[in-house]
Amino acid sequence: MIQMRQLTKQEKQILKGYYKSSACILLRDRAHVLLLADQGRSVKDIALILMRKDDSIRQWLNDFNQKGLSTPMPLN
Repeated sequence: MIQMRQLTKQEKQILKGYYKSSACILLRDRAHVLLLADQGRSVKDIALILMRKDDSIRQWLNDFNQKGLSTPMPLN
């Protein structure tokens, strides 16, 4: 199980903005992952909700834990 630190109010606000208004589907999904994880959802639950692989969810959470909010931006 991956532990993610609790998001700050500012981070939540930024992620909600990405989720609601980004034209990039990958950015919206990554923001959604972080918001759901912050609510205590499991990797498996998040993967089912977003129809993504568990490994992708784990990678995105690990990226966030290591690099912070610079990682929701899709690089590839």
